Amino acid sequence: MSCANCLDPVSPKNAIPCSNCSKTFHPGCTRIGTLAKYKKLNTEARRKWKCGACKSKNSLRPTVNKSSEDNTSDAESEGDLDEITEQRIPSAAKLNSTMLALSAQMRTIGTTMIEFERSLNFVSAKFDETSAKLDTLTGTINSLSKDNDELKKENQFLKGEVWNLKRSVNELQQDKFKNSVEITGIPEVRNENLLSILTEIGLKLNAPVEAKDITSTYRIPSSQRDKSRRIAVNFVDMNTKKMWIEAIKKHKDFSAKDVHNSFSNASTRIYINDQLTPDNRRLFWMSRRFAAEYQFKFCWTTEGRILLKKDEGSPTIRIRDESDIWKLDGGRALLDKLNNQLSGSQ
Repeated sequence: MSCANCLDPVSPKNAIPCSNCSKTFHPGCTRIGTLAKYKKLNTEARRKWKCGACKSKNSLRPTVNKSSEDNTSDAESEGDLDEITEQRIPSAAKLNSTMLALSAQMRTIGTTMIEFERSLNFVSAKFDETSAKLDTLTGTINSLSKDNDELKKENQFLKGEVWNLKRSVNELQQDKFKNSVEITGIPEVRNENLLSILTEIGLKLNAPVEAKDITSTYRIPSSQRDKSRRIAVNFVDMNTKKMWIEAIKKHKDFSAKDVHNSFSNASTRIYINDQLTPDNRRLFWMSRRFAAEYQFKFCWTTEGRILLKKDEGSPTIRIRDESDIWKLDGGRALLDKLNNQLSGSQ
């Protein structure tokens, strides 16, 4: 026995016969689908069951026994309905499970969104707080920057004031030395009599002085212990001072051995110059170095003023402080070099 639909063999126990054409079919080759569903049909429905082909033919004919066909149709419809119901029940359960899973996922997403919103609100609040702090900090920085600029200006002004005060004090100190000279080149001996030495110098220079012409005299302190200290002489008046300075210019080879027999072994040349304050003495040293560097022919002091002259026909330049040397040097590094030399020698 074979299936009229697929032509494959079919067991009589598993075959579904057509009541009209007597052909047999696999349950799966019919609208019923399974043998179990076929067996659920009542006896009358199984007896009157028709295959698809016969059912299509009968649908074109007028009905004779309507009640009988209705019963058969109802039975078949019931079988079809059971078949559809059994197919849809698993689908409905699966859909319900899917909906439950989707609902759980939506709840999770909702919870996540709530947490995200909280985090976003927290970050937004922190950003606003940071922005406010940044605005405050910016304002503070701007205020401090303004204060700093004002302090710089004030500091620059005060530096200028201090510089002017130092210059004024130095000039006042130098004015005290207007009648004073300092003598370099006289050997220093124990228990020396400076007044006696000065008297001898005056006689040799044809510029005689007595004790009454001298207010005070002393050795100027020095950190160089291996050299004889300079002698400071404060005359009673400026005329005597000028007389000595002019006299030494006429005796350029005047040395210590010319002063006294006790200095016979001392061939050091004697220099007599204006007595300078420590600041002016430092400035005079730097001016001489500058003059040597730039071939200035003359560098000297007059009444405590430091003067430079390029040559006989050039104008005289007064050096009041280091800034004057810096200007003449054109802002180059000579001044720093000289300051470093002075610092190293101290």
